[in-house]
Amino acid sequence: MPANQLKPFERTIGNVARQYHRAAAAPELSWSQEKLHAIAVVRTSRDLQNAIPATLESAVLQAASMGLTLNPQKNHCYIIPRRTKRGDPNAAIIAYASPSYRGLSHILVKEGLVRYIRAQVVYNWDYFNYLGPDLRPEYKATVIGKDLTQESAAVGVYAIAKTSDGDILCEFMDRAIVQRIRNMSEMKNGAIWAPDKMWTEGWKKAAIRRFVKTLPDAGVISTPRVDSAIEVLNANESIDTSKGGRDISDEVVQVCSDEQIIKLKEYIEESGLKIERILKAFEVEKLSDLPQDRYEECLTRVKAYYANAS
Repeated sequence: MPANQLKPFERTIGNVARQYHRAAAAPELSWSQEKLHAIAVVRTSRDLQNAIPATLESAVLQAASMGLTLNPQKNHCYIIPRRTKRGDPNAAIIAYASPSYRGLSHILVKEGLVRYIRAQVVYNWDYFNYLGPDLRPEYKATVIGKDLTQESAAVGVYAIAKTSDGDILCEFMDRAIVQRIRNMSEMKNGAIWAPDKMWTEGWKKAAIRRFVKTLPDAGVISTPRVDSAIEVLNANESIDTSKGGRDISDEVVQVCSDEQIIKLKEYIEESGLKIERILKAFEVEKLSDLPQDRYEECLTRVKAYYANAS
């Protein structure tokens, strides 16, 4: 790290030292170790090196408030850079804390809210039957001879946990919901969403994140550490609302019916329109992912193209 970039970060680290132990929600966190992790993380990212120092300080303290280490070996929490103005390469950079699905799971178990929790991506070759929020789903994975890195084969993701009372809780999100969450995220092309990178991280985190937010509805009493994690998620990772977007992670998204998809395909094939153009325009990977509330808009476009081609 160049000296002119390292000095302001060292001053930031000095400010954190005076507050860290008051903020830390887990006794095993050691500032002497976390300081080294924070410096190592920043040294791997040019954007973080150029981030506003006060936001780096805040990110480190947010990680502490959740009781999560920045140790890259554990992957519990990351420091993420973000431009203050989307799409402007010259805009100032801020940093924020981002708990991973592993980190969120760690908090829930450590706080005694659940005995265990895990998230699982479901592929189109698996057998899966969701039975509701308080029952274990019927699930049989097929892994032999399958490419589990193939994002296009994923049809959903679920999070399942056993509470301290022994109850089963389950949350399921289908592909359409996950894709809408990704598309409205400020970091939709980041590593945890990219199909050729860590996309399973994004999928699993989406399910765990919704699980955490719906715990009160299941009668599970929260703790300050969990409340802090929810606060950090809401502050740093809520969907950008600058263009009317909103966090729809708790919504059920109705996709088009088979009959509607067949009708669309007929018009597309007869008009000679390339289906890739429709998929790109509506930001879906296949027609079966098209949300119900955009069907009429899509059909109108295809019909117009069909009329002009006839």
